[in-house]
Amino acid sequence: MISILLAEWSSALENANRLSTDFMSGSLAPLDAAFGRGNKELARQALKAYTDYTLNRDASVDSLWRSQRDRLDLSGSARSMRTMQGIHADLLARSREAATKYVAVSTEAFATHLESMSTARDANDIGLSSVEFLMALQAALRTMTTDIAGTASGVAPAWTQWLQRSVEEHEPSRSKTESNPHDEVRS
Repeated sequence: MISILLAEWSSALENANRLSTDFMSGSLAPLDAAFGRGNKELARQALKAYTDYTLNRDASVDSLWRSQRDRLDLSGSARSMRTMQGIHADLLARSREAATKYVAVSTEAFATHLESMSTARDANDIGLSSVEFLMALQAALRTMTTDIAGTASGVAPAWTQWLQRSVEEHEPSRSKTESNPHDEVRS
C-alpha cells in the first residue's frame, strides 16, 4: 500500500513539474518579443536546471525513505501494536468486570440496608443495620480491590512478554530465510 502511495506521489510530483514547465514556457512568450531569443533561451535553461534539480531531489528523498522504511519494519510495528491493544482490551475488561461486581454488591447491600431501616424498631436496630451495611460494603470493596490488584499484578509480566516477543520477531540479525509463523504473506 505504501509503495502504491509512493508511486502516486512520484507521479503527482512529475505532473506538477511538467505543469510548472508548461506554465513557465507559456509565460516566456512575452519575453521573446521584449528581450529577444537569447533571454528566452536563458530562462529555458534555468527552468530545465530547476526541473532537473527537483527531480533529483525527489529521487533522493524517495530513495532515503525506502531505505528508512525497510529499516524501521513498520508492518512489524503495526502487528506489535495490535498485540498490545489486545492486552489493553483484556486488562480493561477485567477492571470493568471488577467494578461492575462492586456496583452490584454495593447496590444490593444498600437496598438491604434501606429495607432493614424501614423495619427498624429502635436505635439498636438502626445501628445493627448500619454495621451490616458497612461490613457488606467493605467486603465488596475488598473484593474489587483484590480483583483489580490481581489484574494490575499481571500488567508488568504481560508487557514484558509483549516486548520480548516484539523484539525477537524484529531483530535485525534475523536472516531473511528464517520463517516466522507470525509473518504475514505479502503480495
